[in-house]
Amino acid sequence: MTEILVGVQTAEGADGKTHQFSYYRLEDGRGYGICIRDGSGGVAMAPGVTARRRKIDALLRRMVRGAVSPASMRAWTAAMASSNSTTSTVEPESRVESPASSTRTLRIIWRTMTSICLSL
Repeated sequence: MTEILVGVQTAEGADGKTHQFSYYRLEDGRGYGICIRDGSGGVAMAPGVTARRRKIDALLRRMVRGAVSPASMRAWTAAMASSNSTTSTVEPESRVESPASSTRTLRIIWRTMTSICLSL
């Protein structure tokens, strides 16, 4: 699987510290996915999200703009995995966002992913 850096974002966490997130498009020849890494080693991956590059790029742009953290991505992939809608890979927990920020971030991801799934 190939990781292509598409954006970097910094944000202040609930802990008052500045965090940097790197966003990658995952490509495996069959489709596209998402990887988010933070400066402290946190990683969240969602491979095989869509077969359309245009769709994954649109989702990644929204995630960069919203400064989605690996912790938020893990929460989303866990929710999706529990509903058997997607496969997810997660790494050790690193909580960065406040609950209100996480809720807003999850709504952005959920709305975008629902749109992608319905348009396939």
